[in-house]
Amino acid sequence: MKVVPWLVALAMTATLVTTSRGGSLYDGDESVYGEFSREMRNTGDPFALRWAGHVVHQRPPGYVWALVLSETVLGEGEGPLRIPSALATALTALVVAALARRLAGGDPAAGACAAGGYASMAFTWDFGRAVESDPLLGLLCVAAVERFVAASMGSDESTRRRRLVAFGALLGGACMVKQVVGFLPLSVVFGWWYPKRERRELWFALAAFLAVWLPWHVVMTARYGGDFWSGYVGFNVIRRAAAPLLLSTPVTFYWDAFVRREGWPFSLSTAAVLLVCCVRAWRRKSLEDAIAVAPVLLGFFAFTVARSRVEYYLVAVTPFLAVLAARASRRPILVGVLGFALGLVSHGTPKLAQLDRAPQIRALAESASRSGARRIFVSGIEPSGTFYYSRLPTSRVILDRGTFDRLHGLDIFALPGALTRLGELPHGPADLLLAKQGPELDRLLASESVFLPPLAERWPYGLYRLR
Repeated sequence: MKVVPWLVALAMTATLVTTSRGGSLYDGDESVYGEFSREMRNTGDPFALRWAGHVVHQRPPGYVWALVLSETVLGEGEGPLRIPSALATALTALVVAALARRLAGGDPAAGACAAGGYASMAFTWDFGRAVESDPLLGLLCVAAVERFVAASMGSDESTRRRRLVAFGALLGGACMVKQVVGFLPLSVVFGWWYPKRERRELWFALAAFLAVWLPWHVVMTARYGGDFWSGYVGFNVIRRAAAPLLLSTPVTFYWDAFVRREGWPFSLSTAAVLLVCCVRAWRRKSLEDAIAVAPVLLGFFAFTVARSRVEYYLVAVTPFLAVLAARASRRPILVGVLGFALGLVSHGTPKLAQLDRAPQIRALAESASRSGARRIFVSGIEPSGTFYYSRLPTSRVILDRGTFDRLHGLDIFALPGALTRLGELPHGPADLLLAKQGPELDRLLASESVFLPPLAERWPYGLYRLR
């Protein structure tokens, strides 16, 4: 049984890595992270994240460091950008197995069940190759929880301290990937659970956390002062929690997303397992169940309370669901086999074709770059993919004042010159418009007859030259 998690991890590594090369990045976070990595390598500045030459303070750089390392070793491109998530996803299967095994008193069957459960989830495969920070965040969070549980079971003082140092360092790493969600492992630090006589050893964890987390924050504060904290906490935490990022979403958003990805049978069985573990943790005072349940409940609650909701946020929570599956029965292998079969029935086998997220935007952006244009205006799409592939200054055209005002406060690209309204559109004969077919483009074309016929058009996008 001990070899099963390793076989699962090796199979996931081979599958994810070999299907990660080539293909375009989607017009959104993937292009954003790609550009962050490119500019960090070009400037040689490992501290600040830059977009179009402007320093942005909304995110910590931990994930971008992983992208820079990958592209430095493997070369620039979409494949190297996807490798960190692919490796993090595969390693998570091993760490999930280790955590489940510890919570089951060393039972290797529980580890095999957890690894198989993690590999059977659609979320694992759908985002296992994404150029997103969440797979790395999930790995660090589960690894931190596993080290904390291991420390609580340490038989001697030196062993406990070493494991608490690892816990603190992993917690710091998670917070360097995402500044608030990175604290998710703290959900298992129950003062009533960790023996009183050993609580003083938690100072070792705090010291390790600060050693990882503090230096970058000190450097950024010294460089940029209040502007750094205004973007880092004021915008990216407070404002994004208080208002939708782009679109309003219902309070059931994450449950709906889980059902859509995993299917109803798998989702309902997962909810039943969660309920069983919650009841057992409460009525039987089962610390092992409480440890497995806490990150799931806290994650779902925190993400639901925040009004900016994105479904891949759940990638940091789903590994703990696999641990719960191993806690659901005294026969984890039976549960694992049934869960894997249920997953196949609910959402089928993973879709692992070569990724090509936005081929039309990539083709048109590269065409614009070759055309000699000075800059691009986009309508109906985000500017990130266009800018990443064209390397031309890109502005988003917005038709109504309300949308313009909202995006100026919420869009990470609301930098000087990044947004413009149609009535304020300064353009020259070398400027281009990349737009999605639809009512918004019709309004633009009908407004003042400022456009010539398309320079290039591939449904559903068109590239237009401005007069």
